[in-house]
Amino acid sequence: MEILHVDSATEWRGGQQLLLRLVLGQAAAGRDVAVACPPAGRLWAELGRAGVARVAVPAGASARAAARIARCGARVHVAHTSHAHGNCALLSTPLIVHRWVDAVPGRGLLSRWKYRRPAHFVACSAAVARVLRNQGFGPVTVVHGGTNPPTGPAAADAPALLALGAHVPHKGHDLLAAAVTRLRAGAWPGVEAGVAGPGPVHPPPLRSLGQREDVGGLLRGCAVFVQPSRSEGLGMAVVEAMMLGRPVVASRVGGIPEVVQDDGVLVEPGDVDALVEGILAARNISAERRARGAARVCRDFSTAAMVAGALAVVDRVLRSGRT
Repeated sequence: MEILHVDSATEWRGGQQLLLRLVLGQAAAGRDVAVACPPAGRLWAELGRAGVARVAVPAGASARAAARIARCGARVHVAHTSHAHGNCALLSTPLIVHRWVDAVPGRGLLSRWKYRRPAHFVACSAAVARVLRNQGFGPVTVVHGGTNPPTGPAAADAPALLALGAHVPHKGHDLLAAAVTRLRAGAWPGVEAGVAGPGPVHPPPLRSLGQREDVGGLLRGCAVFVQPSRSEGLGMAVVEAMMLGRPVVASRVGGIPEVVQDDGVLVEPGDVDALVEGILAARNISAERRARGAARVCRDFSTAAMVAGALAVVDRVLRSGRT
């Protein structure tokens, strides 16, 4: 086996979806690739449907997972979660770590050791790369997360204001709820807002759309896409929205500004007033400006670009022989 990707989670979120696209692209390029992940997760099922080789490992951090990974005899390990990173760090095989979040690594001795083990880091954005370099970790190569434009006709139940993402605090859905309340009391009476993604039901005024497979339809049907995150490694939902030429307002955090640039509206994180103003401004983004952003994002944040960039790092590590 040449490349063994490792994911320790059972959830189905952006990181797992990016991993699936990455592995399918590398397999299509003729590389000998497999994925070690927990059988209880959706990633395991999706890999099986796609015919990708799988290795069953326990979820989370464990010596059993590390031993199972070691027995595969791969030439290089590629870790995609923190626990996967820790499991692979115990082994002598060259290690590449894909970093999908902009959180600062822990400062303890064990964390410092763990983050000095990889032969190379792959950061999904320049913002994530800066976090690693500022902590003295590297080498780091930026390979933007990539996808293809979502497909499907406009969904009949798409709200005017749409957010995508798990119901977790850093996504800032509470900020969107506060903004909607103010819009209804003033500039946009009766505006509807909804969030699609895993997690508990959102309280009013947000409508919970649940985990949806028709993301393209929801995006095509909304008037404005809103990403009010408090932190974000890159923001793949923003990438998808811009690929379809949707008006976008998003927080100026993590890698989001690298995606939006001048083709959408950026606001300060945590500022409800700014979010309200940004939503109203996004309604007036010209079709020309949105088309320009769509063309740029389709080029720079494509699956093909991500696969090529990640393979270039694999080949560099294999040539160097660094462990």
